[in-house]
Amino acid sequence: MELLKSKILEIKDKLKENLIIAAHHYQSEQIIDLADFVGDSYMLAKKASSTIKKNIVLCGVRFMAETAKILANEDQRVFIPDYYSLCPLAEKVKLEDLENIFYFLKNKKNLDVVIITYVNSYVDIKSFTGKNGGSCCTSSNAEKIIKYYLDKKKKIIFVPDFYLGSNTAIKMKNVRTKSIFLRDEMNLKEEENYDDADIFLWNGFCPVHQLYSEEDILNLRKNYPQIKIVVHPESKVEVVSLADFSGSTEYIYNLIKRSESGSVWAVGTESTFVNRLQKENPDKKIFSVKESYCKNMQKINLDNLYNLLLKIKEEKVDSNEIIIDKSELKYSLISLKNMIDIVEGKI
Repeated sequence: MELLKSKILEIKDKLKENLIIAAHHYQSEQIIDLADFVGDSYMLAKKASSTIKKNIVLCGVRFMAETAKILANEDQRVFIPDYYSLCPLAEKVKLEDLENIFYFLKNKKNLDVVIITYVNSYVDIKSFTGKNGGSCCTSSNAEKIIKYYLDKKKKIIFVPDFYLGSNTAIKMKNVRTKSIFLRDEMNLKEEENYDDADIFLWNGFCPVHQLYSEEDILNLRKNYPQIKIVVHPESKVEVVSLADFSGSTEYIYNLIKRSESGSVWAVGTESTFVNRLQKENPDKKIFSVKESYCKNMQKINLDNLYNLLLKIKEEKVDSNEIIIDKSELKYSLISLKNMIDIVEGKI
């Protein structure tokens, strides 16, 4: 392992003028140590797009590398060590299904509808969103994006995470939601009234964040009276409602980093990240609400990172490069730009 790390560092040094490595918080300690910067999915894309270096290596799942490519300059190349490092949440929404639901609500039910797409999605979904006047969102700005469109009297299709949509709507109060799926099948009926909902929820979910239960939270409260519990908003509604805090991975990282020495924390998100939090904050007690690992994040390792860097060095890269159709790139960029403009108050 040390030999492999030294080989990676050697290539990094040779390519330092034209290479940057970005790693998601859920990556292994070995990958984190080799990264130039670390963050959640949106932070990675934003930081990667601000670099002038020509080759960007994204250590995470594929939608993250796609987002970096969308925001990158035209002359920059984006790579991922394992092209088949997929995201089960992003996999839950297919373009054909989204088109069917969008046109059903817009054309058959005559609703003024817009799509809000969580950044945990693939480029074809982001592109369709941007093409139809919608916006992306993150777990930290979902409320602001939803409010923007509701203030404009729009109906919203929120994809793909059911629980992020539900938890955000509950937090906002007086926002009516409706599931458009019944037991994983689209449940669209022409005779049904769809005007009684503000947000139409998809049926996607993150397997990692669905492992936590109400019982887990109650047991933690019983066993650790002084405990503080923070969970990701992709968690179940009852889990989020019982937690002390809820927020993105970046939010969780900063919350615990700034917390009091001696504090006790249970964290409801991926356990590789939670273990690193404990290591970086030895003056606090930090552990997982329940052990939960992302298998797809673990597909990125020293071997495939080294092999990729070797290919970049020898200019032999093929299947590891993120290539996006120009039309999809154009409209997916619009969906991301809309998000940034809404958050920054530019529109």
